[in-house]
Amino acid sequence: MDNQYFENQESNNPRNFKLAQKQTELNRMGALGSALTQELEEQIAAGTITPEIAREIVKHFDFAYAEQLNVLEQQPSKIEATLEAHLDMYRFFDDTADLELSNVKIQYTKPDQTRVKLTDKVFIKALDPDQVQ
Repeated sequence: MDNQYFENQESNNPRNFKLAQKQTELNRMGALGSALTQELEEQIAAGTITPEIAREIVKHFDFAYAEQLNVLEQQPSKIEATLEAHLDMYRFFDDTADLELSNVKIQYTKPDQTRVKLTDKVFIKALDPDQVQ
């Protein structure tokens, strides 16, 4: 995202800054983050809100998103997933892998149940946290 209003400038833990920054970028590139920033950019252009208010909204979004991820990480659960798909595109750049899959069958199993999900397209963006320094 190139917009100057939505830069992440804060970090409470400098040791994990790069990993947190990459995670924040990934969150904002998702459907929800993209829709939020696009709408905020339109509101700024229309003069409805100021850039400072937009920054505060994005800061709250980042905090809430990170908080929910932490809650999910702390819940002990074991889920096994299997993907069957056609690989349309694979790209690896700057410790980030991008995969675009089509005709996807996702089967995931919890200890008490198995579910299958079919979808036309899936885009996966993954990074190696060991490579982030």
